Amino acid sequence: MGSLYLLVVLAIFLLIVFLIIQHFNSRILLLKQKITALDEKINDAMKLIEKNRLLIEDNKESIKAQNKTIKEE
Repeated sequence: MGSLYLLVVLAIFLLIVFLIIQHFNSRILLLKQKITALDEKINDAMKLIEKNRLLIEDNKESIKAQNKTIKEE
C-alpha cells in the first residue's frame, strides 16, 4: 500500500512539473512572437531610414545644381 501511495505522489509531482513547464513554454513562445514582431518593425524602420537617406542625398545634389545654375545666371 505504501508503494501505491508513493506512485500516486510521484504521478502528481510529475503532472505539476509538466504543467509548470508547459506554462513557461507558452510564455516563451509569446515572447518569441513579440520579438519577431518588433524585429519586423525595426527592419521596416531601417528600410524607411535608408530610403529617406537616399532622398536627402538626391535633394542635396538637386539643391547644389540649382545653386550652381543661379550663380551662373
